[in-house]
Amino acid sequence: MLGFDSNLIFGLGSTAIGSFALVAGFRELARAVDSEDWPEVAGEVEETGVLTDTSGRAVTFVPDVRYHYRVGDVQYVSNRIAFGGTVSMTFRSWAQGIVERYRNSKSVRVRVCPTNPDLSVLEPGVHWSCWFVLLIATLFVALGIRSLLTYFGVLGA
Repeated sequence: MLGFDSNLIFGLGSTAIGSFALVAGFRELARAVDSEDWPEVAGEVEETGVLTDTSGRAVTFVPDVRYHYRVGDVQYVSNRIAFGGTVSMTFRSWAQGIVERYRNSKSVRVRVCPTNPDLSVLEPGVHWSCWFVLLIATLFVALGIRSLLTYFGVLGA
């Protein structure tokens, strides 16, 4: 009977987390591609800023742009700048540069999903963060599969 060891636990965990992240990453990538063809509506920036996160090993900075837009008689609010998830960097200037693009322009063009108007984006299309999520997820799956193959004796330890 096979016992539980670190290869089994790590393999199952890493493969599960990586698989979930791959599904989420491909969904985000599909939305990014689709967003290039979404209709544009007028929007207005409500608030901008750079959020500081001190919870990790390093201080990181995240651009925050909150805007609203109207579709029909309904007003929506969002803070999605681009698809690919919220990216935080250790360089404040990077986040500040993104915020500056919207700080002085109260009026913005917002791309809105035609089937779900609650889903919107300021910068449509595929950005590097979409690929980064998929790369990390693929690494998790690969490491998990390698650990499982080692556990079951297919690969040497």
